Amino acid sequence: GQGVAGEGQRTLGFHFSARTAFTDLAVQAIGHGDELWWSLSGSPVVTPFGQFLGFRGGGSDLTEKRRSQAEIERLASFDSLTGLANRAQMLTTLEQALMDQRGILNDCALMLLDLDRFKEVNDTMGHPAGDALLCQVAQRLLRLVGTSGKVGRLGGDEFKIVLPSTSDKVELSKLADTIIHTLSQPYSIDGSQVIIGVSLGIAVAPIDGKRAETLIRNADLALYAAKAGGRGLYRCYAPAMHADAEDRRQTEQELRHAIVAGGLHLAYQPVVCASTERVTGFEALIRWQHPTKGTISPADFIPIAEEAGLIGAIGEWVLRTACNDAVKWPEGT
Repeated sequence: GQGVAGEGQRTLGFHFSARTAFTDLAVQAIGHGDELWWSLSGSPVVTPFGQFLGFRGGGSDLTEKRRSQAEIERLASFDSLTGLANRAQMLTTLEQALMDQRGILNDCALMLLDLDRFKEVNDTMGHPAGDALLCQVAQRLLRLVGTSGKVGRLGGDEFKIVLPSTSDKVELSKLADTIIHTLSQPYSIDGSQVIIGVSLGIAVAPIDGKRAETLIRNADLALYAAKAGGRGLYRCYAPAMHADAEDRRQTEQELRHAIVAGGLHLAYQPVVCASTERVTGFEALIRWQHPTKGTISPADFIPIAEEAGLIGAIGEWVLRTACNDAVKWPEGT
């Protein structure tokens, strides 16, 4: 009572009518409650006089293998925690949204999201609570984006949204505002109320990039600008952001050199007791005298040092230098 379905039926029918051999042809059986797959091989049987007698062959049950293969493909394409598309699938989605099968460029928008204060939740409540929070964030994003785009998780607390056929900045701004508002509403985790935020970077094709890599880089620069602006914000990519990133990169390189080459120095500000008018200590203030740019404010270079992981080395240098200087001062200062 079983037959063969779909493409397998057509291919098998072709071989039967053409009387040609076939090997490991995957066919789906119909007329059974469960989905069954067979792997069939066969070759025509002909008498020495050329009379066709039929086919002889065999088959094996492919069902379990197909299920395993489907599971492998699912694991390769989806984030195991949230069920959202993973980094690889989102890249494919973006490439498909950018260019159709005829090679024609389409309008398309990319949003990169970074959760604010997520690390504190992980650190104070533990990873299971952090995982539960990520799943709730994923559900809210799916609800907001709906069928107008695809939501993915890149890893950690980073998410990505691809919106095909969209480049209207007004529409994107509204969606970004809604996402920021919705994700900052309280979450219930293990009976506790948790509040986080989100920063967003937006890039649109083809204006901000015609290739996936360019669009991702520019959305990332916009995300950086949103974080630098105070978090809980969205920013759309602007070409000036690229120049800012280059400046930061150059400043970081020059700062690394200044740390090892003695380009930093300390200024000491006396701390005076108001009642006795006696000097009770000195505040050590770091200064950077750049060979061509002159004095660079700590307000400009300390955030770059923090980002680049240089703050530990600078802190150690300050302590060592201040202590070395202090032992050389006269008694009573």
